[in-house]
Amino acid sequence: MSNDFFDQVLDISRQVTARLVEQLEDARQKKLTGMQRDLQKLSEQRARIEAELAQAQTQFLQLSETINGLHQEIATIESYDVRSGIFNTSETSATTTPTPEPKPRPAAARREKVAKVVAPTPEPEVPNVVDQPTNDHVPERVKTLKEYIVMVLEAHDKPMSAQDIADGVLALGYVTKSKDFRNTVKGALGEMRAKKQAKHIPTKGYVLA
Repeated sequence: MSNDFFDQVLDISRQVTARLVEQLEDARQKKLTGMQRDLQKLSEQRARIEAELAQAQTQFLQLSETINGLHQEIATIESYDVRSGIFNTSETSATTTPTPEPKPRPAAARREKVAKVVAPTPEPEVPNVVDQPTNDHVPERVKTLKEYIVMVLEAHDKPMSAQDIADGVLALGYVTKSKDFRNTVKGALGEMRAKKQAKHIPTKGYVLA
């Protein structure tokens, strides 16, 4: 074989080797460029985190100062003496000002105060007793307000208002000391409705159940 052939083989080998070296260098450069970009991103993230951390530390210091100020205000408020109207600055004082005992009030003032506080007990409704002129002068059995209401409602076929029922009860001779007898009758009607003895028809009035 001639020397030219070996020279050609060597040239081809050198060209292939050079191409491989170039490709490897390009790959290394690309990889380095990518790593540099990643490092740049990491550096930016680190700087951002450090800035946020510094801001959080500043806010924490401000919050601590605010809390300390609130503690001082609370201590000042707690040291305020309501009786004397001044601030008690001696927090370490072991003694306290004794509370003065209330002076005894006159008996008349105490009675007046009790009279204002205690509400008068309402007088029970006096039952109605109708005296019938009999030979032995024995009074008739006591009729309750509800019995009078039943008598009035039985005498009417249509629903009646509380005022009409009250007028009818008084017309039958029922005696009362109530200043608002209509409300008294309405209370009795409410009890009768609860016991299913009467019922109320809206916009019309009351009837027996």
